[in-house]
Amino acid sequence: VAAAEAALRRALGGGTTPVERGLLRMRVDQGTAWITDGELRGDAGLHLGVGGHFGLAEDGLALRLELPVPTGAPAAGLDILGQSRVPDRRPDITPFLRWRAEAPR
Repeated sequence: VAAAEAALRRALGGGTTPVERGLLRMRVDQGTAWITDGELRGDAGLHLGVGGHFGLAEDGLALRLELPVPTGAPAAGLDILGQSRVPDRRPDITPFLRWRAEAPR
């Protein structure tokens, strides 16, 4: 579990990941774009779910990237909040790691 946690924190903590294909369904309402359904696909089978919204006028983000997890597992992902030029990246993996540690093998 410690190795999985370290790998997830490294992956979600910073850096870049090439995306080969992104699909988003959005609606725009009074200057805010809401992602109603989204996915990003990339190298080595990368597949992330995308949700949230961003304010076009104020450049504010509230996005969520979710990693695929086994059936019955809690979500594991990354919350991206704040301004687009200096977003606050918050990995959300604790419930998933707790589930993995407690799951029968």
